[in-house]
Amino acid sequence: MYYNTSEDYIEIIHAARKRRRCAEYKNNCKKIYLLSSGSIQYFGMVLEYFLYEHGISVRVVEGSYDGIRAEILDEESALYKEKPDILVVLPYYRDILAYPEPFMEEEKLNQLEEDTIETFKILWDNVNKIENISVFWGNYAIPYERQFSNLDQIKSSKKSFLRRINDRLFQAAPSNVNILDLEYLSSLVGKENWFDYKDYYLHKSTVSPMYLPLIAETVSKSIECSLGRVKKCLVLDLDNTLWGGVVAETGYDGITIDQNTPLGEAYYDFQRYIKALSQRGIILAICSKNDKEVAMEPFEKNPNMFLKLSDITVFYANWQDKVTNIKHIAEELNIGTDSMVFFDDNPAERKLVREYLPMVQVIEVPEDPADYVKVLEKASPFEVLEITKEDMGRTDSYVNNQKRKLLEQSSVNYDSYLKELSMIGLCKEIDKTDIPRFVQLINKSNQFNLRTQRYNQEQIEHLYQENDSCLLKIELSDIFTNYGIISCIIMKKNGTDCFLDTWVMSCRVLKRKVEIFAFGKIVEYAKKMGCTSITGEYIRTEKNKLTEDLFPSLGFVVMGKHEDTTVYKLDIEHVQIEHGPIQEKNDQIK
Repeated sequence: MYYNTSEDYIEIIHAARKRRRCAEYKNNCKKIYLLSSGSIQYFGMVLEYFLYEHGISVRVVEGSYDGIRAEILDEESALYKEKPDILVVLPYYRDILAYPEPFMEEEKLNQLEEDTIETFKILWDNVNKIENISVFWGNYAIPYERQFSNLDQIKSSKKSFLRRINDRLFQAAPSNVNILDLEYLSSLVGKENWFDYKDYYLHKSTVSPMYLPLIAETVSKSIECSLGRVKKCLVLDLDNTLWGGVVAETGYDGITIDQNTPLGEAYYDFQRYIKALSQRGIILAICSKNDKEVAMEPFEKNPNMFLKLSDITVFYANWQDKVTNIKHIAEELNIGTDSMVFFDDNPAERKLVREYLPMVQVIEVPEDPADYVKVLEKASPFEVLEITKEDMGRTDSYVNNQKRKLLEQSSVNYDSYLKELSMIGLCKEIDKTDIPRFVQLINKSNQFNLRTQRYNQEQIEHLYQENDSCLLKIELSDIFTNYGIISCIIMKKNGTDCFLDTWVMSCRVLKRKVEIFAFGKIVEYAKKMGCTSITGEYIRTEKNKLTEDLFPSLGFVVMGKHEDTTVYKLDIEHVQIEHGPIQEKNDQIK
């Protein structure tokens, strides 16, 4: 959504105020602490509203006015007394303590930059004294006034200095500090619109109130990502969406996709944008009412197409309703419908999907294809906090999955199929280079996740240093794909008992009996730690029912139950270690 009118702002404020009046905060809801350089009286309320609309219960506590430095540096402040789960910081360019003098020497300019960044490092170090906190810290929206007019591009200008500080903030931020790109948002709506100096002088608003919903929605998306809610798949229509015209009527060579025409170039550029999403790991799926052979012809035969058939992971072209087809796509990819984004030029199809698949994000597609890129970019459904090499290879992995299905169909039985995959597993303790992927998988996994406990990078780095903790990674490859790290395990020694704190596994390798291999390694490492038993917990969520019977199937016995939590225990002295259909490899998978 893009909020750019006073009517949008008033509507959101009314809805947010109504929501807060009737809000009931759960005991286990996330607590967000908000600090800003200016007035924030409405922002917290709007942020609460957006997160609530996405099914996330939070309570926002607003810090003191202009309290970023004061509260963070004072360990007796309300910030430290509240002990929030999440800290959101919205700074203002006037916070910078010193700007360069005109034509300052390069050496002095670099030193001023270092001194400025050092002030942030001190603030971040202080914040990290709050256990398990995640931080979302805005960069600087650069003002429109220019000291040197068109020559404001010189290194010692205020604008150039702020650009350098913004770049360094992103580079210097510790793992649990996520930089919010407020500078991009201010450029998106226009600097003159963003900076309302009259409102600043009257109310100390650092941004025009009209754009508070835009910032709040951006922050809410980042918080959703930190809680494991990410979009993975873009589901696309074909006719008048990826090209102009109806292919069944015009033929593959009659559709509008030629760059030499204005309309054709608009569709071509949209395909180029979609291709870029695919290259960063977003899965592309086709959902079209068409004969499949006819629908595939443009990809195979039209030389003007930027997207090729190899870019598409799942291709559904038939005469079933799109709700059913989207469900089939989700099943084939083994992802939830809440991980999907739907882009279709037909308003009737969009309405149907919104009504029957409310978890799917439906993009409101404009009539003019020249605006397709703009509307999808402004919706920014594929927000992430980081990208790993495993993400970049996700599309290839799903394409190879189609080859696995063909192999499965040709195999005598499922066990024979698993054997023919020639799976090779590697289990070992992680090293520092594995930590980003380790954190990402823990926070993204929902189906195979026994306790659904989330960790940030700093917490994992701390556990990595502890003598009584063991952090295991499992890598997997088969004849089609090297998956990299697909399972993360955290074990904590408690006397002679090993507590299985975390056991997650990527949905891409479910039903491969990887859990048998993983369990064998869990037992092996628990014995190495000097333990004679393993304690595990299953905490039920809406998404992890897949693992409900995992512990009993492995021989664990129930020790106790409380609401959604079941505690299990297993004496491992006589447990036989098995690897199932996976061959163990004792060195790095190539």
